[in-house]
Amino acid sequence: MKSTTILNLKLLSSIGLLTLGLFASSLAQAAPRYVTQGKNDPVKISYLQHGVLKLQSRSAQTTLNIKNDLYGCLRTYDGSDPQSKPDTSDAISIRVLDEVVKGDKFFLLLQIGSPSNCNIQSQCGAAEETGVYWWQFNSALKQENYRHVLIDSCMQSIEFRDWEGKPRDEELKLEMRHGKLTLKYTQRDYTENKNDKSYSLNYDRSTPEQGLVINEMK
Repeated sequence: MKSTTILNLKLLSSIGLLTLGLFASSLAQAAPRYVTQGKNDPVKISYLQHGVLKLQSRSAQTTLNIKNDLYGCLRTYDGSDPQSKPDTSDAISIRVLDEVVKGDKFFLLLQIGSPSNCNIQSQCGAAEETGVYWWQFNSALKQENYRHVLIDSCMQSIEFRDWEGKPRDEELKLEMRHGKLTLKYTQRDYTENKNDKSYSLNYDRSTPEQGLVINEMK
């Protein structure tokens, strides 16, 4: 009888551990993955919700609040449903395009996208606003310089044209090529004037201190 009880306890313990493992696995799968970056990047980038980024290096860490600089909406809802409420987690995608340590400076280049409209049933509800963000920090990760630009937007009629001479895919995923990022985008003018303006954006990791070099194309 004693051996049977011990066997049952071991069985229950095994089932409990298995259930806990499956629960933890399901939570990990359900957790949104906000940041895509390389494993060997010197600074780890995390997203803490509400437009806040966390930067962690071996010797320093900092947080950046970029909420006011995001071009889209963080929390969406279904306007066709009177009971719909904004989501409880942010809708944002972050791609680390480049990280450079040069002397006592650290440079960071990100692609950040978020929904064009909070109401997914309204104008541009299925679209995304995409920007490119560049920072310069000192060795303690204190921000020294910063610039960002909108390159693709339904709400503001900005059309991403091409990257490295290639047209955009259905999902915009920029990457560095040969140490450089080169792309083009157009600000559409749908008024009677039809005064479209096109721009080129260039970034070179060999001179990251120059940041985003943007020129109007004639």
